[in-house]
Amino acid sequence: MKKFVLVFMAVLLIFNITASATETLNVTDEVSATENYYLNNRLEISGYEEALALAQLGYKIDGEEFSLNKEDAGLVAADIDNTDGSEIGLMSKFILVALSSGKNPSTYVEGKDLVAMLIAKQGVDGDFGGSIYSHFIAMLALDAAKADYNKTKATEWLISQQDADGGFGYWGYSDTDSTAMMLWALAGHRDVAGTEDVINGALSYIKTQQAANGGFLGWVQDGGGNWVQEESASTDSVVITALVDLGKDPFSLEYKGLANRLLAFKNTNGSYRISINGEQTFDGFSTAQTFFALVSMKNGRSPFKMLSSTNFAFSTAHWNPSMTATADGILMGVAENTSIEDFLASITLDSGVTVKLIDKDLLQINDANYTGIYTKVGTGVSIEVYVYGALDVEKSYTVSVKGDLDGDCEATISDLAIMKQHLLLISELSGAYLSAGDLCNDTSISISDLIKMKKHILGIDS
Repeated sequence: MKKFVLVFMAVLLIFNITASATETLNVTDEVSATENYYLNNRLEISGYEEALALAQLGYKIDGEEFSLNKEDAGLVAADIDNTDGSEIGLMSKFILVALSSGKNPSTYVEGKDLVAMLIAKQGVDGDFGGSIYSHFIAMLALDAAKADYNKTKATEWLISQQDADGGFGYWGYSDTDSTAMMLWALAGHRDVAGTEDVINGALSYIKTQQAANGGFLGWVQDGGGNWVQEESASTDSVVITALVDLGKDPFSLEYKGLANRLLAFKNTNGSYRISINGEQTFDGFSTAQTFFALVSMKNGRSPFKMLSSTNFAFSTAHWNPSMTATADGILMGVAENTSIEDFLASITLDSGVTVKLIDKDLLQINDANYTGIYTKVGTGVSIEVYVYGALDVEKSYTVSVKGDLDGDCEATISDLAIMKQHLLLISELSGAYLSAGDLCNDTSISISDLIKMKKHILGIDS
């Protein structure tokens, strides 16, 4: 009996370890949990990352729904006039906070046009202050403000700072945090010659630093106040944000399911701690960075890129010229009996875009494990468009195939019967199905459409 109990306990232990290892993060749920943490515990915030993330969720920052403690955030207006290089990062953060507050950064601090002042700090070589840290955040701030600065030279200078191993660093060697943050800035300037190679090199470096469990080492303070290296929520989060802005999937096997590692740092109240080994204590920096990464995954791009949309190529799906999408999301022009393969081959997807074809039973048709009955694209099939790794749908469309009123991908006698029921007001059609029955293209279904349907089925008038 004792042996049985020991074996049973061992099985339970193995099961628990396996369950923990495969636990999947639900982005929408985690954003909501951390959002509620802020609403219930931190109406006064102390960093631009929190301000940007909350603003993307629709909250007012800076004295309205949330207030920003500028002193805790290191935002001292008098220090903007410094000349030791520290003013560059300060102006950049002020600009980002202003934008998250819905304010004009050129008038946010009285008597100081922060955007113009920051542009004036750009050196002849394109750098901002000669430091990668002041430089990358200046680029992010000016891009967010849609400012007219020398973007090409700024990008080229940052490219020139890459180390031989592909990473970036400040102390004479590369580190994961620095490399990921430089990718935040480079993601918006991939049109500059050489940028793509630098990005690929930086991603290769990041992969060399990733542990088998998917996480990354960062510097954290132990119980005695000593700085030690262990997996860090903030390091994992800055990498996730970089991957999202580069159109990479942080849940993928390529990146060892990195996004799921955030759950290891989560506190029960929705905040995050910096260390897995730490107690359930709030860490402001880790919670801010993790919240920023979660919002980035939810939106499919970081709050930086949401603000600087004119500098960031927004990807989408391009339909075959014979197809058109209406304002209310109906995709017209799909021919009868179009196979899944032919349909997918007929559309062009920009970088970072994926589509899912969903049948009437809410199963994904273009999934390798699809168990449904559909092999063709018929009326009622939904097309969900996802961009930059987002888990939420960016756009959705419903297919409408002319004559196909029952969703079987072709016009038959059963469709004729459905059209008759519509005309007799027994069962009225709407949406994509109404469009499918409108063979005369006059925005309604009439006797003329019924006659045209009969001729089409009989092959008299195709």
